[in-house]
Amino acid sequence: MKHVSTTEKIFNTKLIALRRARAGKREQSWLINRCIDDVVERIIDVNRSFDSILIIGADSLEDQLKKALPKDKYNKIKCINSITELNERGNFNIVISLLRLQTEDNVAEVLIKIHKNLKPDGLFIAAMFGGRTLTELRQVFYKTDNEIYGGLTPHIYPMTTYKQAAELLVRSGYNQPVVDSDRITVNYSNLNRLINDLRDLGETNVLNSKSKQQLTKTYMNSLTKNYLSSHSREDGKLKCSFEILWLTGWIPHISQQKPLKPGAPKINFDTLFNNNK
Repeated sequence: MKHVSTTEKIFNTKLIALRRARAGKREQSWLINRCIDDVVERIIDVNRSFDSILIIGADSLEDQLKKALPKDKYNKIKCINSITELNERGNFNIVISLLRLQTEDNVAEVLIKIHKNLKPDGLFIAAMFGGRTLTELRQVFYKTDNEIYGGLTPHIYPMTTYKQAAELLVRSGYNQPVVDSDRITVNYSNLNRLINDLRDLGETNVLNSKSKQQLTKTYMNSLTKNYLSSHSREDGKLKCSFEILWLTGWIPHISQQKPLKPGAPKINFDTLFNNNK
């Protein structure tokens, strides 16, 4: 699982910052808006209010969350753009990470750091791209690379699977860990529209191993042709998959329900029979 390696640096952090700065000047991605709607529902579903909320993501998310959440659900909300800005300990009731974890070299280390920044009985919620994201584009890149270069070049970074995400939550010490998957298929009229969506997210190639060679017009024409031949609808629109993994976990607290031991009864039968006499 490359995302938890402590030695290999998969991502170019300077390039990530540059991509996200550029994305901040573009129209906000519909996927970000979808994540905001989803996280608001998740917070509302928790039957309590939260004093302090930290959100890790684009700067605009703070205002969006303040407008979307009922006023009785929170006291204050703070937003940071990157996990590197996280330096407080045990100060937040909720930490939310929206589409940031997938470009971390060591996700487990980040989850532990977030764990330390949550108060006891605090809630962690994260959305990250999962392994089924951009599967069609990845396959088309493979085919086009072999045709043009006679081998593969890095274009799309490895992404965490559903199983890996669950393991990461458990290993990082979160209680009541839950992972669920939001799968979306988008139909694009052309390849440029897909690329523009990725630019809106700041999610174009940020790999350290990315080729310095520019993608030529010949390459892009072949890429489009291969996409049309293998992943298009009858009307010519290009199919593209996105998977958003939602990770949820709590900081352990004495008030939380403890899991029963295997075979332990949920009901005290002596009490049940005495009540029925």
